[in-house]
Amino acid sequence: MPAPLTGHEHFGFKDGISQPAIRGLASRDPTDFFDARLLSPSDPNFDRFAEPGRPLVWPGQFVLGYKRQDPRNDLKPRDPFRLRIEWQRNGSYLVYRRLQQKVHLFWRFCEKGAQKVSVASGQPITPESFASRLVGRRPSGAPVMRAPATDDTQLADDDLSNNNFRFSNPTPVVTLKDGTKASSAFPPPIADPNGRTCPFVVHIRKVNPRDDPTDGGTLNRLMLRRGIPYGKPQDRAKLLEEDGIDRGLLFMAYQGAIADQFQFVTHTWVNQADAPHHGDPETGHDPLISQKVGARFIRLPIDGDVDRDQQIDLPEDPWVVMTGGGYFFTPSVSALAGPLTDEISSSPRRRRSRTGGQRQAARQSAQRRAAGPRNTRGARR
Repeated sequence: MPAPLTGHEHFGFKDGISQPAIRGLASRDPTDFFDARLLSPSDPNFDRFAEPGRPLVWPGQFVLGYKRQDPRNDLKPRDPFRLRIEWQRNGSYLVYRRLQQKVHLFWRFCEKGAQKVSVASGQPITPESFASRLVGRRPSGAPVMRAPATDDTQLADDDLSNNNFRFSNPTPVVTLKDGTKASSAFPPPIADPNGRTCPFVVHIRKVNPRDDPTDGGTLNRLMLRRGIPYGKPQDRAKLLEEDGIDRGLLFMAYQGAIADQFQFVTHTWVNQADAPHHGDPETGHDPLISQKVGARFIRLPIDGDVDRDQQIDLPEDPWVVMTGGGYFFTPSVSALAGPLTDEISSSPRRRRSRTGGQRQAARQSAQRRAAGPRNTRGARR
């Protein structure tokens, strides 16, 4: 996205801040961690976080053939997923979604919602502040858990602080390798077990409840995600106007099991009003990406009194619409250069149409195309 929206999505919020770290080594060097470890080895959280707020997850959650996360014990892995075919090893399952974003509908809702909450609370609330309580972050990327009152661009720009928070429990102060304390320049987040600062219904708490109690764990639901905006950004001075331009996000997520990760998160947490947090009354549906057929709503606190919470219906016409996508298997570099190339070359039609020299040239070409990135080479080790 062009400035000033570089790194943001079309609604105007910084994207891609929170990603899991992969546990393990990238080579035989015992200090060559796959994802750099920024915590001091003496810190009690060294074996659980690669950097403040970024949890370590066993690689089998993303790449087949490796040990995976046990929801009962962060440090003790489960066995790898069973391979149906040997060349699946080092491969991953990919979910792709083309998500159209209706920017004008989103900001119209935020304007009306801000007015309703302002009247109920007796305090002025801007549409931007209301929108931040739907996302869980300020437009800059600063988390509401650490910036509850207003945006904080310095916090957003600090990569050791902008993702360093828990929801239900106090956030530990960790020691970095240089001996300094992480996030010491900013006030610590206050534990929010009742969802009053960062409501249970907000997007980032729905899709990644972190330390909130859940049925079946959280780290084993995480995915390696990437969102790529497409289309021309909407004029920021005309956010409430429909300009007829198709824009949105190309969403991609890699994981070891689509049913246990992407589908579970979207079907069970995002599209259900009482999950992952179970409460009475129900807290609502993910305001950004829920696709549930039928009535959807959100429940937002305005103060410490649950009876004064505001339930707001989400419109029937969502502002994020899936217009395409699919489930895919992405094989490893070694599979592309080996078994899959052999399988294609050995098919009857190919045997009839290619000479031996042509088949050898095709294999060499596939091997050159399959020259993979560092993280794939590390996964084979």
